[in-house]
Amino acid sequence: MHKFIIVLSVLFFAQNLFAQEFIAKVKVTAPNTNEADAATIKNLEQVVEEFYNNTSFTNNQFDQFEKIGLSVQLNIVEEVTATKFRADVAIQAIRPVYGSQYETPVISHADKRLYFEFEQFQPLQNSKDVYTDALSAALSFYAYTILGFDGDSFAPLGGQEHFLTAQNIINSIPPNITGIDKEWTSLGNRKGRYWIVENVLNPKVRPYREAMYEYHIRGLDVMHKDSNKAKESMMTAIKKVSDVNRSYPNSIIVQIFTQSKREEIIDIFKRSTQNQQGTVYALMSRMDAANASKYRAVRNRG
Repeated sequence: MHKFIIVLSVLFFAQNLFAQEFIAKVKVTAPNTNEADAATIKNLEQVVEEFYNNTSFTNNQFDQFEKIGLSVQLNIVEEVTATKFRADVAIQAIRPVYGSQYETPVISHADKRLYFEFEQFQPLQNSKDVYTDALSAALSFYAYTILGFDGDSFAPLGGQEHFLTAQNIINSIPPNITGIDKEWTSLGNRKGRYWIVENVLNPKVRPYREAMYEYHIRGLDVMHKDSNKAKESMMTAIKKVSDVNRSYPNSIIVQIFTQSKREEIIDIFKRSTQNQQGTVYALMSRMDAANASKYRAVRNRG
């Protein structure tokens, strides 16, 4: 009997070990809090990190080298009470590039208006099926959104299931929460949580999602074998993103692309043909006009 229990325990542990999808590092800062206990803030950092590292968000098996690297910086900017907060959240997720030691960002995003309640030792729960609290919902939302972006980078529309789960989380948020935090709704900022999911599931944006497969699998992942062919595929993907930008201007999805890929694209294409440099410079500086000057480096042959 004892052997049977031990075997079941080992199998359960092994299943969860392989199913966990993230290697996360979390940093919480709270420079202006007066009422909240410092121990509560430190505990918040710990439980958010454990939530991402110890939760199985899917039934897929992720080997250690396949896991998504995740950085979360949560800055508490308003203390409503000792347990109610508004925070800015910066999220970056990376995935490995085949045949190299390089890791590429799949999303880099700043959420400026997250409202939540938290008490020390409060458990966080995966909210894919049922709403429990605003913080759990937000962290779950970003888990599945990141899994969606990651999935699209490995297969055409490969993240669809995860984006639909993120949409379900959006739809589960109760009115008393959406009344406070409008980033869960269409009434919020066009960079908010609602609009991320609206964009990725909008038919206008489908070419963007197809471009992510082109950019990663046919681009970055074959760079070690044929860099020129890889750059041509990446350039094709950038053109598709530019097309989406014209059909759906000011969309958050294009802003996520430029924020995530700006430095990578500059670094890769400053060592390319003059034709590639000119095309990439024109496309990226138009899509990312606020940072157009940075793309001048593309035309400085390295």
